[in-house]
Amino acid sequence: YSNIGRVNNLGLHFSPVLIFFSPLYFLGPTGIIFFWKMFCFGSFLIIIWSLIKNLVGVSEKQKNYLLFLITLHPTFITNLTNPTIWDIDISLPLLALSIYFFTDKKYLISTIIFCLTFFVKENMPLVGIFFGIFIILKGKKIIGLSLSIFSILAFFLITVIIMPKFSTSGDDLYLLNLNFGYLGNSMGEALINILKDPSVILKSGNWLRKIFSIVIMFSCFGFLPFMNRSSLIYLIPGLITLMYALIAQKP
Repeated sequence: YSNIGRVNNLGLHFSPVLIFFSPLYFLGPTGIIFFWKMFCFGSFLIIIWSLIKNLVGVSEKQKNYLLFLITLHPTFITNLTNPTIWDIDISLPLLALSIYFFTDKKYLISTIIFCLTFFVKENMPLVGIFFGIFIILKGKKIIGLSLSIFSILAFFLITVIIMPKFSTSGDDLYLLNLNFGYLGNSMGEALINILKDPSVILKSGNWLRKIFSIVIMFSCFGFLPFMNRSSLIYLIPGLITLMYALIAQKP
């Protein structure tokens, strides 16, 4: 709860993971930012590089180029250089670990680690739905279906029950209402309205901003899978990002 803004953070964003980092308060503003960036981005790059260097049939030059493209991604650069702590940053090492165990065919461990991202941001369960679909297409139907169903339940539990419950005023849910309020009074109502009339999405406006957001999200390495048709399956988990940019009023 913020005495300054008089809002509960769980009403703004569902990020209970920040509680575990509260002891960093004693490091002071500069120390917190330094540790946060080093931990989130440093561990992410270490895990990703351990995956890249084990790629078979890829030259060292290509491996270095791929890592270079990842570090050039606009959102990576802005979050790394911005002197602000973004809660979503902590999802980077968790996602990297999930991918690491997935490539090692330890699907259950990968799924469990991925589910930890649900405690980072309220929109991560949406990514889990599509990640589950991806796992199903990779042949692990039970694990994939379980993840998708659990992600759907988690999303509605967080946005419909938990966040409104911790809201101390209408201002707490400002961000949810700002982006999705035009679709309904709750996430459940919004989903029903979209299913009844998909054209309602067109009323959100800000299409120039939406297109710009999509280009940023899928720039650099995001477009690489289109070089190989068989790699298109790896874009499935990222479809929720595209959907968010299309639905949200201010992505």
